[in-house]
Amino acid sequence: MDDLLKNTFDNEALYYDETTQYLLLDYDFMLDQAVNKIGFSKYEYFRVLDLGCGTGNLIQKIRNNYPNATIYALDFSKEMIQIAQSKNIRDIHYIVANMFEIDEISVPYFDIIISSFVFHNFQSKDEHRSILSLINGHLAVGGKLILADLIELGDCFQKKETQKALVDLMRNHNLSDNEIIKWLGILEIEDSPLTINEEIKLLNQSGYETIDINTYSNSNAIFLAYKKLDVIQLKAELLLSGVQYNDYVKNLYLVQNPQNVWKTGNNGIFITINNLDVLIGINHKSNHKSAYKIICEKDELFLTKHGIRLKVNIRPLEFPKWFFTKILELNNKSFSEYFVYEGNGFLHLAYKMCSFSKKEKCKFCSTQRGEGKSEQNLKEICIALSSVLPYIPDNIHICLGGGTYIPLEDNVEYFSTIIKHIRKYNTKIPIWVEMIPPKLNDIERLINDGATSFGFNIEIWNDDLRHKICPGKSQISKEHYIKACKYVLDKLGCNTVGSCLIVGLDSYESTKYAIDVLIKAGIEPCILPYKIYNRTNLDGYEVSCSYGYDFYRLSKYASQTAKNKGIIFGENQGCLKCTCCTIMHDFQNILL
Repeated sequence: MDDLLKNTFDNEALYYDETTQYLLLDYDFMLDQAVNKIGFSKYEYFRVLDLGCGTGNLIQKIRNNYPNATIYALDFSKEMIQIAQSKNIRDIHYIVANMFEIDEISVPYFDIIISSFVFHNFQSKDEHRSILSLINGHLAVGGKLILADLIELGDCFQKKETQKALVDLMRNHNLSDNEIIKWLGILEIEDSPLTINEEIKLLNQSGYETIDINTYSNSNAIFLAYKKLDVIQLKAELLLSGVQYNDYVKNLYLVQNPQNVWKTGNNGIFITINNLDVLIGINHKSNHKSAYKIICEKDELFLTKHGIRLKVNIRPLEFPKWFFTKILELNNKSFSEYFVYEGNGFLHLAYKMCSFSKKEKCKFCSTQRGEGKSEQNLKEICIALSSVLPYIPDNIHICLGGGTYIPLEDNVEYFSTIIKHIRKYNTKIPIWVEMIPPKLNDIERLINDGATSFGFNIEIWNDDLRHKICPGKSQISKEHYIKACKYVLDKLGCNTVGSCLIVGLDSYESTKYAIDVLIKAGIEPCILPYKIYNRTNLDGYEVSCSYGYDFYRLSKYASQTAKNKGIIFGENQGCLKCTCCTIMHDFQNILL
C-alpha cells in the first residue's frame, strides 16, 4: 500500500465516518455480520486484530460484543487512528504501521484477524496474496480470518443494479448530481475488488482452508477462512500455555512423576502429538487459563482449543518399568525420587533447591532457595544409580544439572562424584552436565571423569537484562560462557555443548544476534519459551503467547542456521538432544 493511498486516507480521516454511510452499501450491517462471524461466547478470552481499523467502527462493535477480548487495531494512517482513539473505546492496543510490515512489529498470535472494506484498495493480486500470507503467520492454531469487503461482479445486470443502489444511497444523503459523478469516478479508479473465485484461490494459495462465503447486497461479501493446522506451531503454543487442569492430566502427571519433582517449575505431562514429543505444563496458574484441554473419553484422547476438537493424534509417553524401581537400601524409596524420566530416553537428576539467595535467584525460575545447601544426599543418589544402572540401556542419556550450588567448586565436586560412580557400572552411556561454567581446569576434570557433553546456559543475551533478571548467574560474564563452550568443543568435538536462550525475556533482535554468535562459534543455541511459573517474580512479563510468533520464527531461524554450520541437533546429547521442550529439532528434522 503506497504513500499516495496513505495520504488519501490521512486527508479523509475527518470525514470517513460520514462518507462510509453513502459510499459503501450496508456499511453498518456488514460490520455487524463480520462481528457475528467471530463465534466466541460473549465473555470468553481471545485475541483479535482489526487489520486496517480506520476510525474504529469495527473495534467498537467487537468491544461491545466481547468485553474480555484482547483487541489490537492496526492502520497506516495516524489520523485515522487518532479519530478511533477519540472515541474512547476501552482497552485497545493501537498500532500505526503499514500492514505489510507486521513481521517487524511485536504482536501476539491472534485467534481472530478481521478486516472490513480494506482489501479492495489493493491495486494488484500480488499485494493481496502477500498480505494474506503474512497475516497467516500471525494466526494462532485454529485461528480465523474474517474479510468483509466489496466483490467484483461478473454479471453486467448486477453491476448496473449495484451502481443504481449506490446512486440512490448518495441521493438519500443529499449529494448533488455533480458530487455523485465525482465520487463514482473516484471509486472507479481507487477500487479493485476481486471476484469470489479469485479471493478463494488466493486464500487457498496462502495457507487457509474451509472457506465459507456469504454475499450481501450483490456487491458485498464476507469470507471466513481457517488457518491450516501447523503441528509445530501447535506444539509451540502448548509449550507456552500448557493445558487446563483436569482429572485426566492430574492422574497422568502422578503416573509419570510420582514424586512430584518440581525442578525449575518446567514439569508437566509428556505427550506425543502427531509423532512430536512435548512436555505440557499443567501445574501453574497460567496453565489453568489455557485455551487447550485434553479430554479422555472411553480411553480415547482428544485435544481441544476453545472447546473445538483439533484433528491430531495424541497419546501419553510410556515410561520404562525400571524407572519406578523400589530401592531396598533406601527404605523402599523409588528411583523416581532421585531422577526424573523425560521424553524418549532421558534421565534428569531431580532437584528442588538452588544455592543462590533470594536476592540472587533467577527471577523466571520456580526453584526453591537452598541458601548455600544441596537438598540431595550424594550417597543416596549413588545407591539409587547402583540399583538401576544394570537395567538402563546404553541409549539412555543421563542429564546432571539444575539447582546451582555455590561456590562452583562444590558443584564440580558434586557432579564429579556422580559421574565417576556411573562410570563404575557403565562406560558407554552419555552423560550431559548442565551448570554455570566453572574454571576450565574443572571442566577438564569432569571430562576426564567421564562427562561427554555440557550445557552452559546464558539464557539472556542483553547484559542489563541479565543483571536485572539473573543477578546471581550474571556475575559470570557471557565471555566466560563462550570461552567454556569453546573449550568443550576443543576437547570433545562438534555437537557436545550448547546454551539455552529464553525467548520472551530479551528482545527479538538481541536473541537473534545471540543465536548468530553461538552458532558461529559452533555452539548449539537451545531456544526455549519464557513461561510464568507459580513462583516466578518478574513484573511486567506476561504469558499469553504474546511472544509466540518470535519463539516460532527464532526456533526456525536457529534450526536452519545451525544446519548450515553443521550443528545437527539430533546428534547432540542430554537436554540438547531431547525434543520435548523446544521446536528447533522439529524444524531441523524437516530440513534434513
